[in-house]
Formats: sequence, C-alpha cells, structure tokens
Amino acid sequence: MRGLKTDLFPLCDVRALVLSGGGGRGAYELGVYKAFTERHRTFDLISGTSVGAITAAGIASGLTVDELEGMWARMHNFRVMQPRGDFWRLPSWTHLMYTKPLLEFLEREIDYEAVKRSPIEIRVAAVDVGSGDLRVFTNMELTPKRLLASSSIPILFPMVHDDDGRAYWDGGTVVNTPLQPAIEAGATEIVCVLLSPVGARPLEPPRNLWEAISRTADLRQMGNLKEDIKHAEFINGLVDAGTADPAWHHIDFHIVSPRETLGLTTILNFDSKLARRLIDWGYRDGLEYLDGDRNEHRVEVRAREELAEAAEREARFWQILPGTDF
Repeated sequence: MRGLKTDLFPLCDVRALVLSGGGGRGAYELGVYKAFTERHRTFDLISGTSVGAITAAGIASGLTVDELEGMWARMHNFRVMQPRGDFWRLPSWTHLMYTKPLLEFLEREIDYEAVKRSPIEIRVAAVDVGSGDLRVFTNMELTPKRLLASSSIPILFPMVHDDDGRAYWDGGTVVNTPLQPAIEAGATEIVCVLLSPVGARPLEPPRNLWEAISRTADLRQMGNLKEDIKHAEFINGLVDAGTADPAWHHIDFHIVSPRETLGLTTILNFDSKLARRLIDWGYRDGLEYLDGDRNEHRVEVRAREELAEAAEREARFWQILPGTDF
C-alpha cells in the first residue's frame, strides 16, 4: 500500500483502471473506457489480466477508441483459438486448443514499441506455471508472447514458454482482477471494471443448474478481489486515523460492473455482434457511473469498524476461557 512514494509516481495523484479477465466479455470493458474517454477522464496506469491485459496494451499503444472497436470486430473465434485434431496424441495432451492465431493477432494489432514509449503505465498479469507465483509485466517487458501468456486459460490453451525460460498461464488463474499491482504501482484512485455483477451488488440465488454453473464461474473469476479491497480499505482507515506508516496513502476505490449477468458462454464467444452489444452495455454503465452518484459505486470498508468487530470477537473468546485447563 506504499504506492504514493514509488519511483514511478513520486508524491502525486495516480488514477488507475483495473481490467478483469473474462474472454469475449472483455468488450464490455472497452465500452466503459469509451465513456470515460468521451468525458475526458484519463488514466495514468492500467492493470489488466487476460482480455483486460489485451485492452490495456491496446490503449497504451496509442489506439483510439474507434481503432480498439475495430480490433474487437476483427477478433473472431478463429483468430483466437484453433481446435486440436491430433487425437492420436490425446494421452499426452495438456491443452485442448492451439493459440497460434491469437499470437499472430496480437503481433499484428499492437505496436509494442509504442507501448514502451507510452505515458500510460500498464501492468499485465500472468502466472508462473512452475512456481505458482504471479508475474506482472510492465511496458518495457511486454512482448506478444507475454501478452498471450496472460490470456492462456489453463487446460483450454497451452502454457506459453517465454524467452526467460519460464512457462506461463493466464493471470486469472491466480488473480482475475489485478488490483494489487495497481496499488503497488502507486495508484491513489482506482476504477475496477468487473465482467459480472457478482460481487458488485446483491443478486438473487440461481434458479436452475445452468445459472448455478454460471454463478460458480463468476465467483471463481472474482477470486481474491474482495479480500484485496478489504485489506486496502483497512489501511485507508489507519491512514485516516493518523496511525499508518508515513509511506502509506489513502486510496479511493470505485467499481463499474454490468447490470446483467453476461452468461457463461460469452467467455469463449468472440462474435463481432456480441462484442458490439457488450461495448454498448459498457458504454451505458460507464456513463451511468460518471453521471450518477459515484458514492453508490464506492467500496466502503472502514478500519475502525473492523477493529471493533475483532475486539468483540476477542472479548467473547476470553469470556469462555475462565476455568479452562491448558
């Protein structure tokens, strides 16, 4: 939580955009970004996983919203994945699809030298298959293979063997909404774009098996986001109370998410018509966030309340101990 005084952003306000992974649903994030761009809201830092990383790289490379929309229109299923046909090798398979089309797409669509020169810092998350550690790539480190690694869903897609000798999978395996890299880079205001309403607002229980499967997938993708936010807001309370380390700073969090559940099948659906609809939905929700009461989108977890609850739990614990023989 010490980002304010990093070498990258010394003693300044840093506005960050955090983009979740979610396959074809990621077009929604572009719609939200489009709304912010129209209202002249800019970002100093963008942290992304999987499809969110692809959008982050596109933005950092200097692509306009229109150009990004064009990129999504060209991102058909056959340009993302190719089914395997070598069934005689089935016992040795570690993945179901080839991603050479996606690698070629990323090489063609994004200018990596422009990413290196960009005034917008990016963080691209992948997971080291060998160690299980999260690996976060910066502008200077980003390559087409590393961007592909951030999007390589385990089992479905092959792991990416990088030039550094390590193998990587989709960052969403560990953290689907890469909030922590943005905090560590120095963000003072963070807008998280989720690709499901799960975790952002109360929802009715699933009504059938398919909805239960979809909700489970959404919960899995949400990963440790709530714990990251809770931890950061705990630090906020200490900062506000004047008891925090001087290097720490207050961070404002906001969440933009779809009103509707986008459906499980949209994760692997890169149809241009669906992308257009999701961009429109993201644009609508982005404008609603910008024009509405932003406090409705704020994440509030107050440190003193948490400390009080912890104290109550401890008091109850000690009340049952008298007479206990250890």
